[in-house]
Amino acid sequence: MTNPSLLLGVLLACTGISAALVSSAPTTSSSQPFALVLSSANQTLDSSLLYAAHSGAGIENLNVGSKNRTLTTSNTFVFNTTDDGYTDPTLGKSGLVAWTLYGSGFNVSQPLAFSYSPTSDTAILKFGLSQGSQFYFKNDTLVIGQFGSNGTTTPLSRFFICALDANQNGGYSYTSLVWKLGKGKPDNKDCQKVTVKRVFL
Repeated sequence: MTNPSLLLGVLLACTGISAALVSSAPTTSSSQPFALVLSSANQTLDSSLLYAAHSGAGIENLNVGSKNRTLTTSNTFVFNTTDDGYTDPTLGKSGLVAWTLYGSGFNVSQPLAFSYSPTSDTAILKFGLSQGSQFYFKNDTLVIGQFGSNGTTTPLSRFFICALDANQNGGYSYTSLVWKLGKGKPDNKDCQKVTVKRVFL
């Protein structure tokens, strides 16, 4: 016959483990909503807002939109950080740039990520991929951190706006935000250098 005291002890131990696991789960904090605004020597692009645009099942590119600084469901983003996330002494806390996909009876927060192709020297920025990429905002400018062997972190901003044909972009011809892999200019001649800034509206 099973000892009731032993069963009670096992149950209490399991309950304690479960509580510890729950209490140790990281807490996510979201920033206030903001727009992503381009800064560029190209006057057509300069001050334009970025918009999430459908490019597959539950997947969106960041496309160039108007310069009208009014937040809509397509151009509203947040920066999600966790209490156990990495905080760089120079760049601050890393996190995920997120956009909310609204559907019929649901809404899903999607992190921004790099989409790579072995035939391209750029990565397309997309929402809706399996995992998000870590970003920083340095003085409200979107960057990634390059960690050096000496322990310092260099902020990198290698963003370009490129005209993407349907073969590059899952059947959609878009003008979208991409990241140059390595230094220099993209092979695609229809690319313009930009920086991406967060603007709270």
